[in-house]
Amino acid sequence: GKDADTYVTFVTYDMKIRGIYTEVPGLATFYVKKEKDKMQVISDPKESDVQRYIARLTKHQDVQNLFRKVNEEYNGALERIAECIWKHRR
Repeated sequence: GKDADTYVTFVTYDMKIRGIYTEVPGLATFYVKKEKDKMQVISDPKESDVQRYIARLTKHQDVQNLFRKVNEEYNGALERIAECIWKHRR
């Protein structure tokens, strides 16, 4: 993270949408701060310096690769969903 006891996490997940069999991948960015004995998870940090720090991290090659991978998986899931809908409409 930007400061001691802070972390930026890029979390991938598979989302289930009601009525659709195929799970859809997603990605979320969180800023995590350790305060005393607890971790505070912030999904939308308001501090502009933290926002700039996260923006810089997203330009790193490994993060770009993660974004690209999730985007490809997302597009693949959408294609599978469209194919399934098309087959059921025939």
